[in-house]
Amino acid sequence: MNGIGPIVPLVRRFSKTFSPSSDEEGDPEAIHPDFFFNRSSVGWEVIEEKRRCVIIADAGAGKTYEMLTRARYAEERGRYAFFIRIENIGSAFESSFDVGKAQRFEAWLESNEDAWFFLDSVDEALLHDPLAFEDAMKAFAARIADAGDRAYIIISSRSYAWRARTDRELLDQLFPYTPPEAEELEEEGLEGIVAPDTSDPSKPPSSVEVVLLDDLDDDDIRMFAAHLGATNIEEMMQEIRRSGLSNLSARPFDLLGILAKWRSERQLGGRLGYLKHSISARLDEIDFSTAPVDQGKLSEGIRRVAAAVILTGKAEVSVPGSERTKRGFDPLKVLPDWPREAVMALLQCTLFTDAVYGVVRFRHRDIRELLAAEWFAEGLANPDRRADVEAMLIREKYGERILTPRFRPILPWLVLLDDRFRLEATAIRPEIAVEGGDVASLPVEERRSLLHSIVEQIAQGEDDRGARDNDAIARIAQADLSSDVAKLIARHDENDEALFFLGRLVWQGSMTDCIPLLLDIARNKSRGVYARIAAARAVFTTGSREQQDTLWDSLLEATNGDN
Repeated sequence: MNGIGPIVPLVRRFSKTFSPSSDEEGDPEAIHPDFFFNRSSVGWEVIEEKRRCVIIADAGAGKTYEMLTRARYAEERGRYAFFIRIENIGSAFESSFDVGKAQRFEAWLESNEDAWFFLDSVDEALLHDPLAFEDAMKAFAARIADAGDRAYIIISSRSYAWRARTDRELLDQLFPYTPPEAEELEEEGLEGIVAPDTSDPSKPPSSVEVVLLDDLDDDDIRMFAAHLGATNIEEMMQEIRRSGLSNLSARPFDLLGILAKWRSERQLGGRLGYLKHSISARLDEIDFSTAPVDQGKLSEGIRRVAAAVILTGKAEVSVPGSERTKRGFDPLKVLPDWPREAVMALLQCTLFTDAVYGVVRFRHRDIRELLAAEWFAEGLANPDRRADVEAMLIREKYGERILTPRFRPILPWLVLLDDRFRLEATAIRPEIAVEGGDVASLPVEERRSLLHSIVEQIAQGEDDRGARDNDAIARIAQADLSSDVAKLIARHDENDEALFFLGRLVWQGSMTDCIPLLLDIARNKSRGVYARIAAARAVFTTGSREQQDTLWDSLLEATNGDN
């Protein structure tokens, strides 16, 4: 992890996704992990042979670090390789290269060589404008023009920002590429990373392949911890599981914070507590010797900067004194009462990335969003400002109250920090509480109410997919909701969308009481494929040996019967 710890020799892997056909049930814009039987994964050596590839990973998974590292590695090998942030493509292309240079790009256009483009990231671009990704891709397509067949294009995105069908079709249209015949792929050993889109047999197969960046497994976490000097690693692993932090420890950045807290306190606590610890530790490292800043003012200042990112939609912060100040916003305007030297010191702390072209950005969006949420919470706590702040966060459109899209990333944290706002926001979109934040820190009665509301919206087709990814499910998959999940399975036993969600909830939360209900669903050939997949996964990960054997026997019997 560059700049924040020793380099750990992890070998990251990528897993399949698949595209459902048009006659299958399910959301066509959702990402469908191929997590059932015979799961396979590949490394970067395969990904970099894909002409059009999209890497899906959530915050802190290390996708930007991986993309940067691979771009630099490719450049060192003599390849034309470029790392570009998608939000900069349209407005400042010539200065947008974090790896590679504009002159090198022009040289590639005039050559007959291949080039590798690592484009990061769809979700950052969408913070500014819902059409920013589409506009950026159109601008990039115009830039590479007739050289598109010589371009290997690798794009990163958070799961919720990627529209599986719409965005794939956009890329196919802008970057058409005819892949080699299947037998050629087999000879090269590159087949099978993603199933083809069979939704319309009259269309040529998509050249865009979508993969998931795998989480760190237990062995990776142990290796990571050992390289960072952690002790009692097995005890720590047990504490991670007990604290509901397994999904966070599976991401390098989050694991760094967990290890820091473990080394200092030998205990972890919830996600909110560990992030607060991480922020405090990184702020304590700042050298303010030339312009002292007291702790209270420091906390207020970093929250102001984070809020400015959200309010302006600009993820980059200009470094005072830099020659390149057109990108990002000026922090001196956000911190007018701070000495210039103090602002410089703040931007050099490890909460931010290293300066590139005169700008920095928060290293981790979870931290940025928590800090911004704390700034907004301070406004809500002020009776004179509360109405104005609420009007920013919740608006009325066509007679309905909606959550303002720009502020949605901070709301999972804000609902933890202000009780009144939590009631208002979750009444509109209950899934907002599990899209991030630390819903496990809420009282069980509130989590129970949220779970029921989320499932009801999914069953009625009224949700917006915010609660459907595995990370969101893991946040609410606590064992104390097991009886509620069983009741919801029984209530919605004919609704495959709800069961696909509930089945994953069971295996993520190890809810053994629910397995008999899901065993019946997994064995029922008349049920939808997604409901059966989730139910079977729950049985094979959480059920008893007897339950697993029963399901295997049923599946084998069905297979033999088909023959």
